[in-house]
Amino acid sequence: MKGKRIAHNADGFGTVWSIDNNIYDGTSDGYDSLHDPGLQLDADGVFRSGFIGHKSTPTESEAILYTRSSDAVAWDAPVVVYETAGTGLLNDVTIDKVSVSGNDIVILTFLEDDEIYITYSFDDGQTWDVPTMLSAGTGAADKPDMCVTSDGFIHNTWEVGFDPDNEAVGSIEYIRAGFVEE
Repeated sequence: MKGKRIAHNADGFGTVWSIDNNIYDGTSDGYDSLHDPGLQLDADGVFRSGFIGHKSTPTESEAILYTRSSDAVAWDAPVVVYETAGTGLLNDVTIDKVSVSGNDIVILTFLEDDEIYITYSFDDGQTWDVPTMLSAGTGAADKPDMCVTSDGFIHNTWEVGFDPDNEAVGSIEYIRAGFVEE
């Protein structure tokens, strides 16, 4: 495609060119740093983001935070999805939304201490279910990814046992999850 290029802007319309379009900076809530964002756009034009927040005081802790926006400019105040004591334990947030039996469900997967977990919300992120481990409990999982299909299934992949220092071959794991009536 000759003559085409990619450009970016802060307002979504190509009129304000800036890289200073913060979703959330965390300082007002005591977060020292934020990292590992996941981003999803649904068919209704709603953006959703999940990411990790780190606090050093009063004790070390990390949390997964969730926010949403209808225009990718003004974002809701983040909600704490999950919080744990310690540092460096949470990583690799992925996010998606599925509709099952007329209910919209927001889904997050993440890495905690080398295991893959999934959690979900039936009220667009205001409350979240207790995370469920998807990986085998071996402590060797990394780099989760997820997609949701139109039939309501959540497809998850991650790597296990890859060692970048000696390029040891690991494996790629897969699991399909779905919602069932209780």
